[in-house]
This record gives sequence, structure tokens and C-alpha cells, in this order.
Amino acid sequence: MCNSDATSLHPSPHHADSTKVKALAESSNWGELDRFSKSKKSPIGYEPFVTECIAKGNRFEAKKYVVKMAPDERVPYYCQVQAWEEAVTTAVGLKNEEQLELIQQACGGRRDVMKMIADRTGGGGR
Repeated sequence: MCNSDATSLHPSPHHADSTKVKALAESSNWGELDRFSKSKKSPIGYEPFVTECIAKGNRFEAKKYVVKMAPDERVPYYCQVQAWEEAVTTAVGLKNEEQLELIQQACGGRRDVMKMIADRTGGGGR
């Protein structure tokens, strides 16, 4: 019982990192958030960085962390920040039809995005 009490007094590194990311984003301290993301390999991944930047309306900042995510996790976040070219390039590179469909839905039928998909998939993305 003593061990569990001691553990509850010290937040896990995961919780502490998540809290720091949230606090830096809430204070729009983008420079420090960037430094923190580069200080070590993130044990929480880069999704919290992306979601907090999006929550603060900073798509440019969010995009910096999307690229650090695993390629198969990037497309939904590229769609959220309206980085259509990166989303299409990633989905085509992965040969992932589901992600291409996600882009088509997320872009609301934008002609430029639909054309980009069609051009890069040989017309199969229409």
C-alpha cells in the first residue's frame, strides 16, 4: 500500500509530458513546444503535439509534428490541418485506398484535391 501511495504522488512521465505539451500550447509558446519536441524521443508520440496545436488553431505549427508521426498515422491529421498535398502524397505512397477516401471526404470535394488524387493514382481516385 505504501508503494501505491508513493506512486500516486509522482505523475508518470507520460502524464507529465502530456501536461507540458498542453500547457505550452495553451500559452501559445510555440518555440518552447518545438524545443521540447526535439529534446528527446517523445514517449507520448507526436499526436498530443498535433492535437493541442490544432485546438489552438495553429495549423502551421501542427504540421511540424504530423511529419514526425508514423506515415500510416499522418493522413487524418494532414486533413485536419488542410495539408492536402502532404495527405495525398502520404496516402499514395502507402497505397492506401481508405486514406484516399478519407481525403476525398475531408476536402469536401475540392476540385484541386480531387484532381491531385486522380493524377497521382492514374485516375483511380475519382
